[in-house]
Amino acid sequence: MSTSYSDADFSVDDYLNYRPRYPKRLFLTILEFHHTFQTQNDHQQPTPQTKLAIDLGCGPGIATSELLPYFEKVIGIDESQVMLNIAKLNLPQIEFHLASAINLPMIQSSSVDLLTVATAAHWFPTQWWKEASRIVRPGGTVALWVYSERLFFESSLPNVNQLNQAIMSYVDSVGHYTTGNEYAANMYDTLPLPTPESNFGPVKRVSWNREGYENGFFMSSTFTIDSLRKRMHTYSPIYRWRQDFPSKVATQDDPVEQSLQKIKQLAGWDDSTQFTCGNPLTLLLMKKLQ
Repeated sequence: MSTSYSDADFSVDDYLNYRPRYPKRLFLTILEFHHTFQTQNDHQQPTPQTKLAIDLGCGPGIATSELLPYFEKVIGIDESQVMLNIAKLNLPQIEFHLASAINLPMIQSSSVDLLTVATAAHWFPTQWWKEASRIVRPGGTVALWVYSERLFFESSLPNVNQLNQAIMSYVDSVGHYTTGNEYAANMYDTLPLPTPESNFGPVKRVSWNREGYENGFFMSSTFTIDSLRKRMHTYSPIYRWRQDFPSKVATQDDPVEQSLQKIKQLAGWDDSTQFTCGNPLTLLLMKKLQ
């Protein structure tokens, strides 16, 4: 996991309040895949069930709570205690555990019907797939998805191309990008996937808005300049930059402030103007075979 999100001074409240919510259509897409059957060596896999869903790398429970209507039991697991403290406070009906993705002794083998990983798999060591293979039952589903920190403006806006450049202009100045950040930025194109020994079926990949607005956003958020600022402050590279350069925070040398100022100038907005941006989203789906 990103060590940033385990820091005691990381604002989990801001993470919970300003990170995007996943659209219901995402979960319906996952459930549609989950309830399909796959064959192996001409033998149909067991009937998909809805007894147990695990949300691995659950953070404060943003995606975890969305699973409740569809499964008899939902468990969230994360290795950040500060994240779990908020999750437990807000979602007492869900069971949460502090654990690493590569060691889940509290979960029985072949017991999990759906294993979700919401914008977190890029922080896991590659051996997490071995543990995933152990806990997911035959016929069960693994669904992992990622949204990029890249944001797009609505295509109807004047200067939209310049705005799309401005909102990401902080990247080169901030730096502090890890391998995990690169996996996420590449929308899991290069994320290590399970080996054949893990006994998962072929990966189905679905993407939305990778190239921009595309006749609407699959996942979008409404911002003011300040709420966009607070969203950006939850990004791990920006958090690490702010930790390393505290004297530059909120000054003219702050890359986030530079980006926001460019946006205001290009669009003619003030701090109270509301606007909509969308994130690209990629979903990977696979079935556990016998």
